[in-house]
Parts: sequence; C-alpha cells; structure tokens
Amino acid sequence: MSVSNLELGLLVGISLLGLGSILIFSPITMDEAKTIPVSIISNTPTEMDMSFVDTNPKPISSYPLNGDTNDVIGNNELILSSDVGDDGWYFSEEDTAKLYNMDMFNYGIEMVFYFDDSDQWSRILDYHNHTAFRYENDIETGVYVNQSNEIDLYDWDSGGNVIAGEETHIFIQRNSTSGFVHIYQDGNEAAKIFDTNYEYIFDKKGLAIFFKDNPDNELSQNTVPNEDSSGFLDCLNIYDETLTHDQLSLITSNPSECYY
Repeated sequence: MSVSNLELGLLVGISLLGLGSILIFSPITMDEAKTIPVSIISNTPTEMDMSFVDTNPKPISSYPLNGDTNDVIGNNELILSSDVGDDGWYFSEEDTAKLYNMDMFNYGIEMVFYFDDSDQWSRILDYHNHTAFRYENDIETGVYVNQSNEIDLYDWDSGGNVIAGEETHIFIQRNSTSGFVHIYQDGNEAAKIFDTNYEYIFDKKGLAIFFKDNPDNELSQNTVPNEDSSGFLDCLNIYDETLTHDQLSLITSNPSECYY
C-alpha cells in the first residue's frame, strides 16, 4: 500500500498523542520516518519519556567558602564571627554562623563539616534564636551531635555516627506537605520526626544559627553547659524544595563535597 508524505506525517503525529501532548507535523518522507526512535512513537512509556523532566536539585544559595562567604547563586549573606580560610571555615567554641531569610516551611540544608570534640553534646543548628519555644525556658530544640556521637533531632530521634575530626555530609530537610523533618548523613537517614508543632521552622526573621549553643542568660535555665565544639565547615547549600530519594542520592554521591 502506498502512503503519501502527508499521511505518514499525520500517522506519526497521531501515535505521539499517546504521550499526552498535541503535536503538529509537517509532511515527512519515509526515510525521515525511519530515523524516529521506536520509543517515541510507542504508547508504552519508556525512560526516554522522562528525559524532558529536570530531576537535578537546585540550591537557592551556595557557599563554597573558598576564601570568602560569597553566595555563588543568590544574594543571601552568610555571617561568620571569624575569618574564613582558603579551604573553608575553621571555627572555635566561641564562633557562630548566622543566615537570615530562612523563613520557609519547606527547605533543605546541606553541609559538609566536622567537630573537633566527641562524646559530648554539640549544637549544629538552632531554630529559635536561643529563645524558649515549646515549654517555658525550653530552648534546646534543634539539631545536635549527642554524647553518643549520633546526629540528634532533640529531643525526638537520633542516629548516624559523627567522628571527631572526620568530615561528614549531612542534609536536613523539612517537607511542608507531610510535616516530616529528615536528616541524612552521607546519604543514609539518621533521624526523623513528624513536626506537628512547627518546631523545626525558623523564627526571629528566619534566622538560622549554626554551631553555637544557647548563651548564658536568664533564658537558659535548662541548658547544659559546654555544648559547643570547635570544628570546620567546608561548604553549605540551601534549598527551598524537598528533595526526592533519587535527588538525595545524587547530592550525597560524593560525601566529602557539597553537591553544587
């Protein structure tokens, strides 16, 4: 049976409607039709169908900390209490890092760091500007390394293993739809909670405080002293989306580096 160029173009166009799109085709020759992959004109979805979907995670801020605190993607200033070195930020027990504009219900925080100390509580992240939140004078809500050297979503869940002086890659994320907070260490889930009371969102103008425990003042009646550690921060990335399992696997494929 003879098929005209116009009829062939329409047949291919109709076959492609199975992908859920309306496509308009100009007349094509039989030789041109032979070059179209079978997976395109098949009604059965294949991996090629997903090639149009961008699955790469994209941080909104990225701090490689190579001699400066510049955000190489956005324009959100990272405030450090001491100078950054050419290869990252070495911080003392007295130092702190601050990041504003973190007033998000849906977020991801990626970092590569280490603490110098072990077998003690050391604060990684504070959500509430060292002020009370859940109960009167309770200002311990946050992310720690605990005295068993686990990553600790205080005081709900803990896991993983943080070794003093050895870099580790962690990713903290909160899903605003499910309400779950997850922490992954080197690609493996270390801790999670169902954040029903919105404890793990940032108040005080969206201020995130890293590596500094509560100050010694009238608000810190329930704090334990010496919950600071010196250490090293290699890089920091901020996301405004919740990442999928495949995306998390991608960014943690090299545990010694931030993804971006």
